[in-house]
Amino acid sequence: MLNKILYYEDYPVGEQGETCGRTFTEGDLVQFAATAMDFCPPHMDRQMMTSTPYGERISHGYYLNSLATGMFSWHAPYIVGRDTPTACLHSLTSHFPAGMRIGDTVKFHWTIQEKNEDPELPGFGIVRTFFQFINQDGASAAEGTVVTRVMMKNTEENVKPTFTPGIPWEFEEWNPDFNRIYYYEDFEVGKGEKTGSRVITETDVVNYMGLVGDYDRLYLDAKYAKGTLFGEKIVPPMLVADLVGLSLRDGSYFNIKKPFAPYAGHLGDEISFLAPARIGDVVYNVFKIESARVSKTKPDRGVLVLGTQVVNQRDEVLVETHLATTVPVKAATAEQFETMWVLHSIKQG
Repeated sequence: MLNKILYYEDYPVGEQGETCGRTFTEGDLVQFAATAMDFCPPHMDRQMMTSTPYGERISHGYYLNSLATGMFSWHAPYIVGRDTPTACLHSLTSHFPAGMRIGDTVKFHWTIQEKNEDPELPGFGIVRTFFQFINQDGASAAEGTVVTRVMMKNTEENVKPTFTPGIPWEFEEWNPDFNRIYYYEDFEVGKGEKTGSRVITETDVVNYMGLVGDYDRLYLDAKYAKGTLFGEKIVPPMLVADLVGLSLRDGSYFNIKKPFAPYAGHLGDEISFLAPARIGDVVYNVFKIESARVSKTKPDRGVLVLGTQVVNQRDEVLVETHLATTVPVKAATAEQFETMWVLHSIKQG
């Protein structure tokens, strides 16, 4: 595997695979919560979750996204560019039909579904690979698509992708009332905020690699990385995406009071990897509410799309994400929920 160079032509449409099982443990959950700064009740409050259909704490959606890249890295490394200097991750989309509870064992299925010439970069192609986590009951815990950019065989070696960072979004400053309970009707499209920052360390990278099993030399081997599309070591792209957790650490949306509801709020994600991060980068989030609608099939809940950008110290957007989540509709609620989803309550005096 280490000595064979793969090109776009070497990715056959229809190729598929299935892995052995992996059991989701409390250790996985706690370590990822620390990485992503996401200590929300569905992941951390066992007592609360016993009153839901899940009966147990559930995985973070972003853990499943990260585990997908890790499972590919271990079992089909060329899909995500591990030890494949001609390929790199472009984007990932996902949704979570059943979710994953502590103690669940999942197998990872994947199929190369489609490939096309890259319309933005001559000499490269785009490969789309569908993935699915199937649990011990045969249900789909998560599924989605990984998009990989791969060099074609006849492309000159000096032709490399241009990793162009994005521009931070503009937004209308959100100043929520932390004493009220927010239903779907209370959220305004366009409202947003900027978070505090944190540095990405080599310890972050090493811990992440061990958690999800993504041991790409691109992250730690400077000599190898010099010959890749990036030309130097980078931070794992999904680790950078996981740092949307700064919006949980600092942001208002995840710290206001919201009604408790017996269903998971995280429906799915769209993640674009625009430019790489390096160890030592200092990143922050730009967060805003992008859209809002009442569910067509379940009118008791609304669907919000929350946009988040991971931005470095030069105000360059490295990763852009769009997360779909559900919130109870007040107009469809017969009575106010007695139990509130709130991370903390502080009273002065």
